[in-house]
Amino acid sequence: MELSLLIAFVALMDNRWGAITQLAKKYAISRTFVYMLQSQLNVAIEGCFCVEKPPSKKELIVGTKMKSLEYALMLRLEGKCSIPSISNMMKKMGLKNNSVGTISQQLKKIGKYLPNTYYFGNGAITYVYLAVDEMFSHSVPILISVDPLSSAILRIELSGSRKTEDWVNHFNKLKGFGGQRRRARYMLGNRYGLSRNQQAT
Repeated sequence: MELSLLIAFVALMDNRWGAITQLAKKYAISRTFVYMLQSQLNVAIEGCFCVEKPPSKKELIVGTKMKSLEYALMLRLEGKCSIPSISNMMKKMGLKNNSVGTISQQLKKIGKYLPNTYYFGNGAITYVYLAVDEMFSHSVPILISVDPLSSAILRIELSGSRKTEDWVNHFNKLKGFGGQRRRARYMLGNRYGLSRNQQAT
């Protein structure tokens, strides 16, 4: 075993022309066997000491952007932070792409790929208690339904008005995303024109 290791080591380190032939003659073995020992030792050394190829400049840039986006989403969705607050925290953490404009643009791009209604999709009867409210964007009402326990947005939509029929249509669309058998209970205030804990079947 020690002799085989010695032959392999010499064959691997000696780059002179004819070195393999000299080893084969010296130890009365075939050149093929010497090459085999050399290859086995080379594989063993690579597994222990091989240094991985450093990432390219493009890979570093993409990795940096992904890390920044990951933190921005976490602070926005889990931390419920405003975009200026996210920007300040990312700057303190030394993360790139930390300007208010960049963060806002990235979140808008991601938002375009997300549906405005949560899809239950299990085909079973699902009882959902909703916390509903209205927001405004440039005087345009936004109707929103939220799960009060997880704060998950179940449906959000721009609406021409906030009349009773608009809310009924909002709830019916939410119901349609859960299958024919799904039911929902809505926690509503009197200002929506519907009774509290009204059940839709």
